[in-house]
Amino acid sequence: MDSEEFKKFLNCTTEQEFVYYAENYRNNIYTFESPKHEISFLYNLGLFFSEIYQTGNWLEMIFRKEDKYYYPIYFYLKAVQIYEKDYSLQQDWLLTHETMKRCYTNLGKELSDQFRTFDAMIYFRKALKIDPFFDMAIGNYALCIEKHYPFLDFNSPNKIFNLLYSLYDEIHLDKLENGKDFFKDKKQQYNSLWIKNLENKRKTTQWIFDLKDEFNRIDDDRDSYSNWCVENVLYLNSINDINSFQEATFDVSLKYLDDNLQLGPDLNTMLKNMMKLYFNQRKKLYINRNNETETSTIELMLIFNCLYSFFDKVAFWIYRFFSLDCEEHKVNFNSVWNQKTKDGIELLDIKNQYLYGIYWIRKEYRENRQDKLKINPILSPDSQLYSDLRNHIEHKDYCFNQVDNLYYISPKLLYSKTIKLMNIIRNLILSLILMVRIENKLTDSITQVRNYDLIYFEYEGFK
Repeated sequence: MDSEEFKKFLNCTTEQEFVYYAENYRNNIYTFESPKHEISFLYNLGLFFSEIYQTGNWLEMIFRKEDKYYYPIYFYLKAVQIYEKDYSLQQDWLLTHETMKRCYTNLGKELSDQFRTFDAMIYFRKALKIDPFFDMAIGNYALCIEKHYPFLDFNSPNKIFNLLYSLYDEIHLDKLENGKDFFKDKKQQYNSLWIKNLENKRKTTQWIFDLKDEFNRIDDDRDSYSNWCVENVLYLNSINDINSFQEATFDVSLKYLDDNLQLGPDLNTMLKNMMKLYFNQRKKLYINRNNETETSTIELMLIFNCLYSFFDKVAFWIYRFFSLDCEEHKVNFNSVWNQKTKDGIELLDIKNQYLYGIYWIRKEYRENRQDKLKINPILSPDSQLYSDLRNHIEHKDYCFNQVDNLYYISPKLLYSKTIKLMNIIRNLILSLILMVRIENKLTDSITQVRNYDLIYFEYEGFK
């Protein structure tokens, strides 16, 4: 793509024009003078699609089904993929501090707008690692933390309040590129609570929120199982996504399921079994993390295969939970989304943000022949790699040292993809728990009937 074509691209104004460039890119029509030039193209394409598909109806943002609306995420992800694979690009100060911090922030915001906070938090943290004072990243990160509520099995609201207060307080409104009025209101909201807190302390000697109760960072120099889990965001709790805090070194307890989810014995046991198997595979992955021998590489391969089986386990759990009207043996992570409840309600007509989050994980990591648009290579540019690894490990042959005519599995790559897969499975399990909480809120306690006209959100923050 020469400079004249790039200028023409930047002057586009209609969806049809953007789609033209998007399809040409996906069909490998363009060549770029450098990876930096390609990243600039991808970033602007993501930005254009984001602006075109932006709507004031936030419910529509969460529950829309058309694949085209996820173009912004794809192009931001493609830019991230190119950037993170090339160390020389990461040394380019201008690219990193101007384009990539915005790319990470915009990608996080797209995901946060869909209430996919597990994924969104990753990119806000990456943006803030580049520039801890980038106001757009700070504000959207704080808002994402509010959306990330409830913090399962975590009972320290003081720490959450103090974190949110400090983040909103850090924002310089005059440096925001957009959203000034919104974040001005958020700053005032938390500042008012802070003043109310001080007044309460003066009058009653009691804090509403103890301002000294703050999160503590883990010791980065300490090599331990708990630190490894925190740093790779593998603990089954909602705090681990926010940052590498000491307070995140726990898993949602099995007792929490008993006390809060009101599940029948079968569903409760199935969910606990998934969690126990996850804990077991996580420990094995830690033990084999150095991947120094062929034996440890084979262990990684077995862990990868076991984790991949969770997709269908989750689908079967959803089938049982919603009492879907289909044959049990036909249920898998692809087919379950085409089913109806016994009341004739299509699964994706059930407006539950965590159910939709699981649905888009399916779209990203499991190809379905019925998909009109192959969204998994669009949303997750390396999704095909997961499928290839799984197929060769389970059905074909492979080698760990390059051999002609055999599929080569790089031990280093296998470890990195197994870590990522474990993170995805973690998000699936937490999404199931959060999904059940929402369904319980919308189900009549007497009749046990779910009102499908209602939607429930818990993200008001502190008031």
